[in-house]
Amino acid sequence: MNHIKKLDPLLDEDFIKLSTNYLQDMGEILIIKSEKSTISDTIILRPQWLCANVFGPMLATEIFVQYSNRLQRKKVHSKQDLTDVFQQYANTDMLLHLLEKFELLFEVEPPSGGVVQENGPRMFYIIPSLLDYQMPDEQWQREGSKQIYYGRRFQCRDETDSFSPGLFPRLQTRLHRYFTEIGCPPSGIWKNGIKVCDEVEGLVYMTKDWKAIHICVRAEREDEIGECYEMLEKISEDTHGLLEISCPGSNIDCHILSAHSMKNHHRQEYVKYYTTEKILEAEKGKKRVFDEELGTAENVFDLLCCGYDTTMLHRQGYLSDVRWMLHDTRVEFTTAMDVHQETGNDYRLMADLMGIRYKEVKAWESRATSVTERILTEWSTRWMNRTKKRRPPSRANIFYESSFLNLIAVLREPSMQREDAAHLLREMFNKIGVAADERAQVEDGESVILEDNEEEEEDSDASE
Repeated sequence: MNHIKKLDPLLDEDFIKLSTNYLQDMGEILIIKSEKSTISDTIILRPQWLCANVFGPMLATEIFVQYSNRLQRKKVHSKQDLTDVFQQYANTDMLLHLLEKFELLFEVEPPSGGVVQENGPRMFYIIPSLLDYQMPDEQWQREGSKQIYYGRRFQCRDETDSFSPGLFPRLQTRLHRYFTEIGCPPSGIWKNGIKVCDEVEGLVYMTKDWKAIHICVRAEREDEIGECYEMLEKISEDTHGLLEISCPGSNIDCHILSAHSMKNHHRQEYVKYYTTEKILEAEKGKKRVFDEELGTAENVFDLLCCGYDTTMLHRQGYLSDVRWMLHDTRVEFTTAMDVHQETGNDYRLMADLMGIRYKEVKAWESRATSVTERILTEWSTRWMNRTKKRRPPSRANIFYESSFLNLIAVLREPSMQREDAAHLLREMFNKIGVAADERAQVEDGESVILEDNEEEEEDSDASE
């Protein structure tokens, strides 16, 4: 701005901003916005210069003979490597700043034997576009201890669409920076993939046809499912944000990767996936999701992160199964209901209203860490089996369906009167923006008993 005003002090600042934005839209200039208010934006007056003299020598392959002095393909480049190529065109420090803004490279610790100037910046960089294509075998091997897998697939909806070639290097750059900043630098990076680690492991890669990005996470223990979900959300958020910038106008779908396919380490291009609609249909019918090509079936709760993923809560609301109760709410709920009450209106009466016998509850008291947790799991499993086998209700005034609506009705039965626990469930839905269900606001003394009247096909597989 100051440089332009020096040419003509009478120019209005708003006019200058409007004019530069117009020239940017026309492709005459290129504006690189600064993320910090203390640093001015950078304006490239000749975008052709940037493409021909910077991007060309940096990314050109051997077939572009006009770039005889170009960067070589290798994992780590020193600042001197970049200076040797770019010094004839512009100041290397300025170009490095621009290339970092474009997310085409990022700084890394020096390789073994590398030299760093004392008290100076790191002088080594990775350029994702110049990495080897093949994933090293050791990066994602089958491990018996890793039994929990979740994944998502971002893909172009139309077969004629494909992702921009610059999309994935930018994603790699963002992920490498983020995980390095939190103290967990990625253990591997190659042209079409990156391996990240935090509490759990994650693999992100572009399919060979450039039409999809797969995000896979895995863990050893069930108490790491929350970390799996956080990693999935972080990477998905970055992926979605870059897709909006790099592929404007393209229709993008997000599907769920098959846990079975990932666990058995099918080749990357053959990992199976399901649409959200197919998973919702299976959950509604209390069935497993079936893959016609492989002939395998998977439980819905093995595909979505139970206790963290809100897909079912948003789609089915209070009619969703209690297995989808969010982790923090579940801890509060089970803690409240595990406490013995003099009147018996705790987990014992709750189980009776769900059709679970007292002798079973008594046996769990000596074995389960939380009896309420065990009851909720058993209630959900029994309803799944009852739905599959089309078994009619065997006892009157029993809440067989393991929905949140029924759970709240149980808690508001005259003999229970546990409004404190019911409030926890309604508060959970409020926090995620799900509108209250009028049937969950019944007056004291009323109850709601839901029965599934839809005919379900017999499923020879028993619920696990």
